[in-house]
Amino acid sequence: MARQGHFTQAAQRLREGIALDSSAAMLYVDLAEALMGQASDDNLDATEPLSAEQRQPLMREALQALRDAARLDSSLPRLFTRMGAIYEALLDGQRQTRGEL
Repeated sequence: MARQGHFTQAAQRLREGIALDSSAAMLYVDLAEALMGQASDDNLDATEPLSAEQRQPLMREALQALRDAARLDSSLPRLFTRMGAIYEALLDGQRQTRGEL
């Protein structure tokens, strides 16, 4: 679903998968990617683009999902690079909300 741009649906399914098996680190990584897709303008499930303020909770949840993945398996490829990219997106959103950009 996420590959087709249905990020909201994908995130819901991944949460269901995590509820069934909370030890699968890749589910958390995939959830983070789905959440970041939800926060983007590419989400086909959204009726309108999200504001910077609406994107913040999704990005924070994505970051937490990556932290959970790292706790389970820190050897996942590019995990910490993805976390850094989300931190940057959060900072950009905060700056945009405050009118600093």
